[in-house]
Amino acid sequence: MKQMKTTILTIIFMFSCSSLFSADALIWGYFTDMNDNDLAGTVNGTSSFYQNSTSANGLYLLYLPAGTYAFTATSDGYKTETFEYVIENNETYNFDFSLEVE
Repeated sequence: MKQMKTTILTIIFMFSCSSLFSADALIWGYFTDMNDNDLAGTVNGTSSFYQNSTSANGLYLLYLPAGTYAFTATSDGYKTETFEYVIENNETYNFDFSLEVE
């Protein structure tokens, strides 16, 4: 599991350095429950237009233009978590979500 997360982080770093995404910011992170178990879920930034689902191991990626976003994390059977953050272009942000059971 640790090896897979290291590989994923390396790929994220390579993409964040790529000029292909130079105008946007990369937002990434993991969904877990309160016991640190991976969760499937959905994260969105302000609207469903900026939305992505997690992979099987709880990883999500979003590419967003600069702006202020209300990030919302949802997973079936768990409480929704929301917070606001100002995103700047050409930056990489890590937001992990640890969700409580409803």
